[in-house]
This record gives sequence, structure tokens and C-alpha cells, in this order.
Amino acid sequence: MAELHHHMAQDHLVGWAWNPGAGRIPAPGTQAQFGELIKAWIDTGAKCPKPA
Repeated sequence: MAELHHHMAQDHLVGWAWNPGAGRIPAPGTQAQFGELIKAWIDTGAKCPKPA
């Protein structure tokens, strides 16, 4: 989980979502905020519901 958090919060490939280039809409918020959300998800059990 620590590696997943690092990847989502700091990896430049994930960071591309917030700087996707001309003519593309960036993801909302910042990569730092996304990293905080991922950390909170991990800290609360990292649950993944099964699809219906």
C-alpha cells in the first residue's frame, strides 16, 4: 500500500493528469490532494466494493 500511495501521490506519470497538455482538460484538484485522498482510503481499510 505504501508503494501504491507513493505512485499515486508522486509519480510523474500519474501527475500528467493535472498537466495533460494543450487542448486537454486537467483532472480536478492537485496530485497532492489526490495523494491525500489515497492515503485516507488506505488508512480506512482500502475497501473495494464488488461490482453489481
